[in-house]
Amino acid sequence: MNQIDFRGTIDTNDDKLVAGLLRDWLKTDALHVKIRIFGEEMRYEDDTTYLYCYGLGNPPFLLEGHTGGTLDEAVAWLRQLKDLFADRGVTCLIDYEEVDEEGTSVSGEFKLDY
Repeated sequence: MNQIDFRGTIDTNDDKLVAGLLRDWLKTDALHVKIRIFGEEMRYEDDTTYLYCYGLGNPPFLLEGHTGGTLDEAVAWLRQLKDLFADRGVTCLIDYEEVDEEGTSVSGEFKLDY
């Protein structure tokens, strides 16, 4: 089954803001957050979605993961995240692509923009 891979940046060093908005977006409190000496890690996983976000104390946070569903469903879902950050004045850039079970792109890479 194909999945949608995504990666991006979140232009802030506010780990509490990032964690809060990721929880709002995922609609869960199951986001695992670890504060490390040299940055922060946030991870979420369920049956269809994996997300890993990390910061090194300076902007930007890096975001990567994958989700199931169609390309259109994933774009709408990723746009919700971009909008949450935009509402706070934070730039969030996301690239995404549909990949097959072996990780080979079947759609080409796209940028989430308006």
